[in-house]
Amino acid sequence: MGEDDLKININDFRKKMYESRRSSPMQFFHMAQLFHRAATLLRRPNMEAQTKLLWEAGGSKPLDEYAEFIVDIELVKPIAMLEGLSIELMLKAIIFKNNDAEFDKRTRSHSLCDLAHAAAITMNDDETDLLERLGRAVVWSGRYPTPNKIEEFDTKSY
Repeated sequence: MGEDDLKININDFRKKMYESRRSSPMQFFHMAQLFHRAATLLRRPNMEAQTKLLWEAGGSKPLDEYAEFIVDIELVKPIAMLEGLSIELMLKAIIFKNNDAEFDKRTRSHSLCDLAHAAAITMNDDETDLLERLGRAVVWSGRYPTPNKIEEFDTKSY
C-alpha cells in the first residue's frame, strides 16, 4: 500500500459525512434531544408558579419586586422556539425512520402540523393548536419581533 493510497480526499470525506447525517433518524433524534435540553436549562423549575403569582398580584407590588419574573416571562419565546425545533427534529427522525425517506420536500418544512401528518401522527384540536404555536415560534416569534408578513402576525403567537 503506497502513500497515495492512505491519503484521504477531504471533499469525499465531507460529502460522505454530509450524506450520512442528512437523513439519519439518529442524527435528527440527537439534535432534538439537544434542543429540548437547552430549553429545559433556560426554563426555571418554578417559572410557571412565578408567572401565575405575577398575574394574580396584578401590579400591586413595586416594579422592582417583579424584575425576576419579567426576565423569566421574556424567556418564554426562545424556550418555545427551542422546544418547537426539538419537536420538528423528532418528527423528521420519525419520517426518515418510517419511510426510509431522503431529505425531500416533506422534510424541508418547518410546519409542525405538516410534519406530524407526514409522520402519520394523529392529533386532537389542542395538540394541533400547540404545534401551530410552536411552529410559529420556530419560524418567527421565537427569533424576531414580527413575521415577514402582517397576515402572519396575530396574538395567538404569544
